[in-house]
Amino acid sequence: MNKQLVRYLYFAILVFLAIGAVHFFNNIISMKILQVIESLKMIDNRLLEYQGVLDNSGKNIIIENVKLADEPPMKHDVSIVTQLDGSRIKNVAKMSHRWKGPIQATVVIVSVNLWNMTMEVVENLRVCQNDIKRYVSWHILIMTNASETRTKFIYTSQEQKLRNTPKSVREETLCYWDLEHKMGKLARKMIHSGPKGTKRDHIAYYPQTVAMNVGLKALTTDFFLAIDSDVFPSHGARDGFNRMAEKLDLFNPAEMPPPYKKLQQWPSDVDIEESICARHKYLKNPPHDVYVLPTFEANKKLPYNVSSLKTAFMEKKARAFYSASSDIYARTDHKKWIELSDMDSNVECSYEIEYARNYEPFFIARRGVALFNETFIGHSQVDVHHVALLAAVGYKFKILKNAFLVHDGMKSLNPVTGQRRKEAWEMWATWEAYLDNLDKTYRQR
Repeated sequence: MNKQLVRYLYFAILVFLAIGAVHFFNNIISMKILQVIESLKMIDNRLLEYQGVLDNSGKNIIIENVKLADEPPMKHDVSIVTQLDGSRIKNVAKMSHRWKGPIQATVVIVSVNLWNMTMEVVENLRVCQNDIKRYVSWHILIMTNASETRTKFIYTSQEQKLRNTPKSVREETLCYWDLEHKMGKLARKMIHSGPKGTKRDHIAYYPQTVAMNVGLKALTTDFFLAIDSDVFPSHGARDGFNRMAEKLDLFNPAEMPPPYKKLQQWPSDVDIEESICARHKYLKNPPHDVYVLPTFEANKKLPYNVSSLKTAFMEKKARAFYSASSDIYARTDHKKWIELSDMDSNVECSYEIEYARNYEPFFIARRGVALFNETFIGHSQVDVHHVALLAAVGYKFKILKNAFLVHDGMKSLNPVTGQRRKEAWEMWATWEAYLDNLDKTYRQR
């Protein structure tokens, strides 16, 4: 009897100790959870909320300024405006390294389900690439459908945590294996989740004009250069243009003419001096010039400056952009540009090109010019319609020497087939109507 009582007492003591231990560890765990919650509040506002808006078509959700550049742009400067789908996001690293200045980048993704994955890649790039952190402001455009109407997006930021990882781990794991894995996964998801007709090298009905306008509306610099994400500027192009702009007083404050209004002719007594480009101080309004950067294409090692481009051009390792498949860039006269450019000279206006239909250059323009027409999507006149409009209202195309762009890869002569051909045919009537409207409105094509 006594032995049984002792056993009961021993068992009761064990139960009591067990309950006490559970309460003790629960208190510790609760304290740890509270500490974690407080740390989440303290570190970089980790829980972030973004408000998206539908574009005019109601088919795309736009989330602006998901990450701003750490270095605010100066007003008297020129920004790159670019758009890219999620599979090309790493191109921004090369672009920012060459440009060393403000960039507005809009990432296009095909589903709201890729939101978190895209934000993770952007944060990884900001941690791993100092030029991206300093210069690039990010926006996201989500191609959506009737079943995806959400416009509020929550994201738990990991950027500060990533920055606090040891440097060796950050460089060897985070900025190589982990980043490449995430970008590869995002690229695969873009293909598998895209609209019907999406292939590895083409997203069906890609809203390029909408994405470009997101960046243009976010501009704070006086000038911009709108380019594709696989086109890269030469070393010193930005600094060279800024020096030219200062010399010609292009940063002189003045109102921009309305974007769709026919521009007036310059006064006959304007002194253009030694440059083919007009000096601002001689004009009541800003010069009606856009500044064309000749575009080349090359494989593997991309030319970095005029000297390396001339060498590659002579060795046929570089050539005029699209020269094998189209003449849309031919009016720039790349051979003439090669002859006139000199590595030891400043960036300046070299010669003027008369506009002709289908001319499609990349150029620097003043903030405030007309936006892209968002009717044009997919494989259509997404760039050429914009050039046609600027020419119709009276802008002049001035070729810059000693600054250029280079496309990563040489374009081959391939027929337009499949989804691209379908989109081109669908947009052809829109293009013809657009040209007729320009002709009636401005008496010019």
